[in-house]
Amino acid sequence: MKKILIINSSYRKKNTFTVLQNIRRILLNHGYDIEIINLKDYEVSPCYGCEYCIYKNKCNIDDDMEFLMKKLEECDGIVIGTPVYINNMSGNLKTFLDRTCRWFHRPVLEGKPVMLVATTAGSGLKNTFRSLEEGLVQWGVDIVSEVGRTISNLDKEIEKKEILPFIKHLNTDGMSYSVTMKQITTYQVQRALANNIFEVDKNYWKEKCWIDKIYYRPKKVGVIGKVTGSLLFNILVKNIKPVDKKL
Repeated sequence: MKKILIINSSYRKKNTFTVLQNIRRILLNHGYDIEIINLKDYEVSPCYGCEYCIYKNKCNIDDDMEFLMKKLEECDGIVIGTPVYINNMSGNLKTFLDRTCRWFHRPVLEGKPVMLVATTAGSGLKNTFRSLEEGLVQWGVDIVSEVGRTISNLDKEIEKKEILPFIKHLNTDGMSYSVTMKQITTYQVQRALANNIFEVDKNYWKEKCWIDKIYYRPKKVGVIGKVTGSLLFNILVKNIKPVDKKL
């Protein structure tokens, strides 16, 4: 049975939580094992920017973050919900994402499907989704669904078409997923950094057999993506200067 992790980043169990519960019920009917995590119930401290996690592959902050990251590693699909605050995601969700920075260097969630959920009393859905996508693409995940609700349609029933791409990805292991140009370009940045900056990253990418690939799953990349990605990587790897830096 495939496991789905639902993350609720609202401090209240109201609008966002209600939509997530409705999605949970649909997914349960499809036979998935579902777990909901309310971020407010866990201690997640701000990132110090110390780079300790990059070198040691674990954070030196004693809180619940390592536990939560392990949950993400062990699941098969992820649903992330947030209310819109100041035209963006909630503060505790942003703090949570900041703490996963080592996954930019050494992705562990590559290829997992993600569904984004956001609710707002006014505007901001588009910007919130865009901001989440900018961050989550660095995890190497596939963002396959977006479910947005405003104050005027909070009671609107979740439509099958809104979550069908997520279910399809789960059931087919992403066989029909099309890699985006954003994913390809982000991958080239990550690959060039792994090649030139941190030895621990380079070793990880070599072990994963990614260091010479155009993307995690090269068969998913079209001709234009392959040419563009290759050119970008060659430019980056020539201009990013190697460093001898140890913690």
